[in-house]
Amino acid sequence: MDTLYDIIGYVAVFYVAFHLGKHWALFQFSQNIVSRPEDMIRVLEQVKRLNAEDLDLPEGTQALEIERVGGQLYAYKQETKEFMGQGPDLSTLIAQIEQRFPGEKFFGKLAQTNSAKELVSK
Repeated sequence: MDTLYDIIGYVAVFYVAFHLGKHWALFQFSQNIVSRPEDMIRVLEQVKRLNAEDLDLPEGTQALEIERVGGQLYAYKQETKEFMGQGPDLSTLIAQIEQRFPGEKFFGKLAQTNSAKELVSK
């Protein structure tokens, strides 16, 4: 029975320490924003610039936006939003696009919406 109490005690100490550490990190972050706003603005501008930069794509390559809706993946041209193809998984989607547009090169970009994380993990 003492072992059970020891385990419960360790879990309780871990839980309290974890939450105190999280709150301390958030406090430090907010203090950095208040005390050095120029640095935070500079960092946010760098992140914004990195997100806005176009990737170096080979000549003639078209960017695609790929999103998951339900059980299907849909691909669209990034610039024109023209529908390119659909499929239940990424390999089927790529095969369909290659069949519809032989000889063309495409680059896929996961959409930020519609469970893009699920697309990466599956």
